Amino acid sequence: PACPQGRAPSDGGGEERREEVSWTSARPPLRSARSPSPLRDTLVPIICTKDLESQVSEEGASITLHCELSKPGVPVQWKKGTEVLSCGEKFQMKQTGLCYKLQILDLTPHDTGTYSCCSEDTLSSASLVVKASPVFFTKELENQTLEEGQSATLHCELSKSSLSLEWRKGELGLCPCAKYDIRQTENLATLIIHNVEPEDSGSYTCDTGECQSTAMLAVKAKPVLFKTKLQNLERQAGECVSFRCEITKPGASVVWRCGDKVLTASSKYQLKQEGTVVELVIYKLQGSDAGDYSCDTGFQRTSAILTINAVEVLILKFLESCVVYEGEDVRFECQLSHEETPQIQWKLQDVLLQNNEMNLIKSEGRVHSLVLRGVTAADSGTVTFTVGNHTSTASLTVRAPISFKKELESQEAREEGETTLSCETSSPDCKVTWWKGSTVLSQGKKYTIQQRATINSLVIHKLVKEDSGEYTCDIGDKKSTATLTVK
Repeated sequence: PACPQGRAPSDGGGEERREEVSWTSARPPLRSARSPSPLRDTLVPIICTKDLESQVSEEGASITLHCELSKPGVPVQWKKGTEVLSCGEKFQMKQTGLCYKLQILDLTPHDTGTYSCCSEDTLSSASLVVKASPVFFTKELENQTLEEGQSATLHCELSKSSLSLEWRKGELGLCPCAKYDIRQTENLATLIIHNVEPEDSGSYTCDTGECQSTAMLAVKAKPVLFKTKLQNLERQAGECVSFRCEITKPGASVVWRCGDKVLTASSKYQLKQEGTVVELVIYKLQGSDAGDYSCDTGFQRTSAILTINAVEVLILKFLESCVVYEGEDVRFECQLSHEETPQIQWKLQDVLLQNNEMNLIKSEGRVHSLVLRGVTAADSGTVTFTVGNHTSTASLTVRAPISFKKELESQEAREEGETTLSCETSSPDCKVTWWKGSTVLSQGKKYTIQQRATINSLVIHKLVKEDSGEYTCDIGDKKSTATLTVK
């Protein structure tokens, strides 16, 4: 309080005086703001005044996520999902005043996810979607021409590495194996084809699923040459022979010829191949097998001459003369020393015979035969078999058919006695068989069989009742039968 103007304060010793007082100021001046209080600041929470914003970006680009907090200098953590991020080549973290930033460099689809800025009091999150850029070829496959046996390397470069890379030959997918080596190093894709063959020629494609690159591979076959050639050979008829030579490429196909005739596998020819050795085997040589034989690889040809020496054929079993009756079949047979023989001849009365329905000429191994069917008396004469310089002859006698001039006659006789059954044939040259019923009779104490010229007799001794029955004289085509009754 200020003293009244013109008045002095009481000195305490005089009469109290009452005077008016005026105030220059009744209250202190008001403050527009308070001074900060440290205690009050620790109780105020930090809030995010501007949240992170979700973004969509392209692969290979860089983006920045940023948010603002209510206070600068606050410690924060940046996360992708639950993973805490740190500064490096991929992530850059900055703070300017209240603004907090995360920069993500060189984006890949793997960077897609949820990112968060975390402080002790607050959390702000946003999603990031990275769109994969299309894969394309920065260097295409190139056509190649190689020689057989080399290794082909096909390679191309991509704009980026691809997990779905596929190699094809034509429409056939290729897998890593001893033949194919498939590699991928970052953006470089490589296919190595080992030991190429003409069959490996064709189109090869590298397919990423989004684009393809194709190139042609041409493989030139190596010429197949002969390391050893055919040699001239000399053999005897009936033997077998083998032509053999060696080529430069195992498994290569060759063509065998005799003259201009192409040879194929059969019972006569066998074609063999083991590695680089090729062989032609010829069985049961004949004179007609002689000639010029060749082996052809398509690039080179080798030939040799086969000579067949004739073998002297001997007759081991000669013809045998025979006597037959008209209308019968007769067989003549010879056996030789070798199966394969020069031309043979059959003659009857110096007339050359041909194989037909009446003259059956056969050859079975070393046995040669002639069958004359239904011979007549006019066929009687000499049969001749000729092979090479050797001849065998035999006589053929054809007789008229034999008949009975006198038949057997039925008889009666008494026990203990004997009886004779007799008949007469038209020719003395006949074979006679005697029968009782279905039993053939033979010479002995009971029976005496006699043949004198054309008379044939059967004498039965010591007759018993059991000797009764039918008796037959059989001369082949004809028979005569009579009955014996024993009393």
